[in-house]
Amino acid sequence: MKTTLKIAWRNIWRNPRRSWVLITTVVVAVIGYVGTTSFTRGFMYEMVNSAIRYYGGHIQIIPEGYDTKPNIQLRLSHPDRMAEALARVPGIHFAPLVTFKGMASSSEASGGVVINGIDPQKERQVTIVSEKIIAGDYFESETANAAVIGEELAERLNVRLGEKIILMASALDQNIASGAFRVVGIFRTVSTDFDRAFVFIRLDDAQKLIGYQDEITAFSIHLQQGYDLQQTVERLRETLPPGDFKIQTWRERNPVLVLSLEVYEYFIFLFLLIIVTAVAFTIVNSFLMVIYERIREFGVMMAMGVLPKRIRRMLYWETLFLTLIGSTVGIVLSYLIFGYWRRHGLDLSATSDALGKLGISTVIYPEILMSDLLIGLGVIVSLTWIAVLYPAYKASRFHVVDALNFV
Repeated sequence: MKTTLKIAWRNIWRNPRRSWVLITTVVVAVIGYVGTTSFTRGFMYEMVNSAIRYYGGHIQIIPEGYDTKPNIQLRLSHPDRMAEALARVPGIHFAPLVTFKGMASSSEASGGVVINGIDPQKERQVTIVSEKIIAGDYFESETANAAVIGEELAERLNVRLGEKIILMASALDQNIASGAFRVVGIFRTVSTDFDRAFVFIRLDDAQKLIGYQDEITAFSIHLQQGYDLQQTVERLRETLPPGDFKIQTWRERNPVLVLSLEVYEYFIFLFLLIIVTAVAFTIVNSFLMVIYERIREFGVMMAMGVLPKRIRRMLYWETLFLTLIGSTVGIVLSYLIFGYWRRHGLDLSATSDALGKLGISTVIYPEILMSDLLIGLGVIVSLTWIAVLYPAYKASRFHVVDALNFV
């Protein structure tokens, strides 16, 4: 075995140009695979983070049936009792929420919006809208009937900081309720749709507008770092008092996003197979050329008593050496290239409009996972080894006399 390894290693450097072409092919395949997986995973993680950071946290506690048919008639009664139970659950921040659809209008324009009644201090711990204020403040002043709106909505209504808008919605008594609210803050997030659709007002103002007493629509819950989602859900089920409510995770609230994540995994595997198949055909072609160049050499080896299986084994080792060299160089270069972007991010401001529709930041941070690297390396080594089976079999089937007389 030791002799076979030495011969195989020396054979790949007998024609360094051809060997480096094969190694470069593997390097390009590895870089292409790592780049595609890391950036696609970065895009998906950004979409997940947006769904969590802007749309109600990791978990929401909602009235039973609210997820299938949102209606202000469905609400959580006695939220104080539930809040006391939530305070005993470790690793979470929670905030009450009253949310309903309505209409926002100014003297010049109007449009449909989603009105969120919040407790500003608690909401800061659940969502990051308070960090995206570009003008005014996040309910820090004592202004009565204050509203915080998105930059897109402000442009749509043509209102500026300090001006009033009218919010209208259907109340519990089925009548249309309305109120004048002064714009005290304007925010800008990564999602243009979010900035166009959402209006934030204080919790008591929202309850008064639609006729609630102390009822709320939901509790939004954000997990602290290091706490598991499913374990927290189980702890909530054990801690919360019995009631007509449902505990819903971000995955259950965003089935389309979850489907996209699943499709992504299949896409990555398919892309890997396409890349590796191209590499495999290159190796098959190159080794067939190698075999016809070395027919006389194989004939001499067989004449000296070398068994066909040893010739096959030698070619297997040559392929393995080339693949491992190419994979190692590819992984090192990938970490240098994509590791830099992982730390500093890749600015895609030129595509900000398209990314804003998806709720993705213009700065993408690729995610390089060890599991992706191991799967990619395993598939590349396996398929390239399979690719050399036919050339190796061909090399071991020559007749000694024919091989020695081959010109």
